[in-house]
Amino acid sequence: MSMDNQNFEKIATIVECEQLVHRFYQALDGAQFMTLAQLFREDGVWFRQGKKLEGTQAILRAMDERPAGRKTAHQVQNFVVDIESSEKAVARYLTLVYRHDSDEVNSGPAPIDKALAISMNYDILLKDSLGWRLVEKKSERLFGD
Repeated sequence: MSMDNQNFEKIATIVECEQLVHRFYQALDGAQFMTLAQLFREDGVWFRQGKKLEGTQAILRAMDERPAGRKTAHQVQNFVVDIESSEKAVARYLTLVYRHDSDEVNSGPAPIDKALAISMNYDILLKDSLGWRLVEKKSERLFGD
């Protein structure tokens, strides 16, 4: 049984979009904020903690304000990609988030407490000359204090 080109392209798009989202959370949890910002288009928008961050410079400024002693882990689950065209896709998924804040940077394991939140995430991804990138990112908290 052979896979036709249309199915191959669909699977490749899904994998590329999923990898982009996973790279975003690896960069966020690893405090690699330049890498994180580069996953957005220049005109990308991230709705984060009640603020609208427009463009990569606004995203980098917000990341600079993040406490140096903050450690996070985002678990991505129930990932679905809807392909709207060869250059546009929408990703929907849940994140389970753990966070520990400390007064100083801690290179070892952080204490674990209850999860901070479970959120439903909605990302719009566009393909351009640099590949798939985020153009809009937002989330809605479903569980948490």
